[in-house]
Amino acid sequence: MSAETPAEQKATAIVTRPPMDFIPKNVDEAYRMAEMFGKSNLLPDALKAKPYDVLVVLLAGAEFGISPMAALREVYVVRGKAGLSSLLKIGLVKNSPHCEYFKLVESTAKRCIYETKRRGEPGPATRLEYTIEQATLAGYYPGDPGSMWKKDPALMLRRRCGGQLADEVYSDVTRGAADVDEMRDEERTFSGTTSPFAPDPVQVKSSRPPAPPPQDAEISEEKPPATTPAPTEPAPVDAQAAEADVAVMVEIEAAWAAAKSKEDMLATVPMMNRLSEATKKAYRPRYAARLKEVAP
Repeated sequence: MSAETPAEQKATAIVTRPPMDFIPKNVDEAYRMAEMFGKSNLLPDALKAKPYDVLVVLLAGAEFGISPMAALREVYVVRGKAGLSSLLKIGLVKNSPHCEYFKLVESTAKRCIYETKRRGEPGPATRLEYTIEQATLAGYYPGDPGSMWKKDPALMLRRRCGGQLADEVYSDVTRGAADVDEMRDEERTFSGTTSPFAPDPVQVKSSRPPAPPPQDAEISEEKPPATTPAPTEPAPVDAQAAEADVAVMVEIEAAWAAAKSKEDMLATVPMMNRLSEATKKAYRPRYAARLKEVAP
């Protein structure tokens, strides 16, 4: 039996070298990692220079046992709720000891069928069919102009069908995480990047920080009396106040994302009090909705 050459020994050493440990062991390490990631130009524009946003994404990924790099690719957080792509959900299910098999039975532009069998569960396998008519009724098809779903309806049906079946049969694995594709935020699907929480998901397209939420329609639609001439120039905007609001909004959204109880939400009230009156008023309904989620 011939011995390995030095070149072969070196190649073997490279292949068998253990992977670098990139998994943070506590929140402090996760935040330091988030700070480093935030300085990278290879991150999605929506996460650049935003270590708190990156931290929430990393923590959300850790909850599902996802490595930091995979979390940056596949996890997004919108309005304080973590979401996963359909493909990631199916991957988590297939890697779960609860799954005997999870397979695609049929895929056309008209319908998709997935089938799965949960290990140890009596009875036949569970099969789910999702049709183009169902997608149209739900508003996923044809989607917005230029939508990927309109160009490839078969792909859209696979995403909808696979993700829904994973949620229905393996809710203990997907843990009720929202489906990124169901958010109808197709900009995220095209880029494959992670959407941060934002008052308006469309802001994912912009590298600028999110603008303060608009005032209530009741206020914004107020018109001056008929006897008062309409102003010819827009009212001046306090740029400093708007910038301060954005910084506070980032803190609030991060706190809401981590909140798990009524007490956690109440702790964010002082942050809201730092907002301008207009922004605070717009945030109150969202606060009430989030409070109801953590303390129904």
